[in-house]
Amino acid sequence: MNRIMNKQLITLGTTILFGWISICGVKAQDMSNAGTYMNHFNELYKPIQKNMWDYTSSVAKGKKAKKIDKKRQELLLSLSQGERSAARAKDWEGDEALRDQVVEWLKTSQIILKEEYGKIMDLEEIAEQSYDNMEAYLLAKEKASEHMQQSNTALNMETKRFAVDNNVNLIEEDTKIGKKLERANKVFKYYNEIYLIFFKAYKQEAYLIEAMTAQDVNAIEQNKNSLLDFAEEGRTKLRATKTLNNDPSMKLAADKMMQFYIQEAKVDAQTILDFYMKKEHFEKVKASFEAKKKSSRTKADVDEYNKAINDYNSAINEYNSKNNELNNKRSQNLDNWNKAVDKYLSKHAA
Repeated sequence: MNRIMNKQLITLGTTILFGWISICGVKAQDMSNAGTYMNHFNELYKPIQKNMWDYTSSVAKGKKAKKIDKKRQELLLSLSQGERSAARAKDWEGDEALRDQVVEWLKTSQIILKEEYGKIMDLEEIAEQSYDNMEAYLLAKEKASEHMQQSNTALNMETKRFAVDNNVNLIEEDTKIGKKLERANKVFKYYNEIYLIFFKAYKQEAYLIEAMTAQDVNAIEQNKNSLLDFAEEGRTKLRATKTLNNDPSMKLAADKMMQFYIQEAKVDAQTILDFYMKKEHFEKVKASFEAKKKSSRTKADVDEYNKAINDYNSAINEYNSKNNELNNKRSQNLDNWNKAVDKYLSKHAA
């Protein structure tokens, strides 16, 4: 997501540099002055930082952590090797703070990757099952990103402190990238807020579809009413959510989904509900009609039976038409939502 040019002078270690380099590849350096001493640590941890960002940003954008767990395991190995290497380094003229902060960053990163992202992997397996599960999953990702940023900030502050105390000139290019990292966390937090509003209604619609598939009239009635409540609540929450980066596109796409769900709950689901009610009525009339002997059937019985047939056949046509229309609208709206999310994240979290 972030591309950084590595300069000859000292560069702050807030950000992630591209290129996978094993910690074992760091060569011994001349550390006779403060600048080369800092360079020793920069060359030790910056390649790992790049891969940390690459991994964590992929997970934040929705990449399944389980599918890229091999990368997490490789990172854990590099972090462990890096920690041992950094811990062996000498202090600088009695100043141990920079070395110790690098070691602390490496330790903290291992904890975040092992414990927090291990938990994220477990949560993502059940996230789609309920709103509460999804909320816990997104919160875990959000907290992991925050902890990563806090650790990077602490390392950056110590690097600046050491440079000032030892008259080392720094190239402040990482300040710009550091702001990108901070902005990305804000973007993902904003995305999580919008996504949970969307997901609450999305999941409720799934329950409604299950009820329709089961042809459960009572469940259809209950779930369509809940969908209406959640979608209207969602629109209210979206209006109250402050737009980030002056770009309302993702919020507008979520609102379009809420409008679709409101229409589905108020109108479309009622058509489908009417069909199942007419089907249920027809089956009762048919059973009663066929239970009577032909000689016992009255004109009223025949008229009632024929009317039930006509109503049912008409309802079938309405059901098929509405179901096809509903499926097409759902597919189109979900596609627009996914595109809006991808475009927003690519623009503001890259």
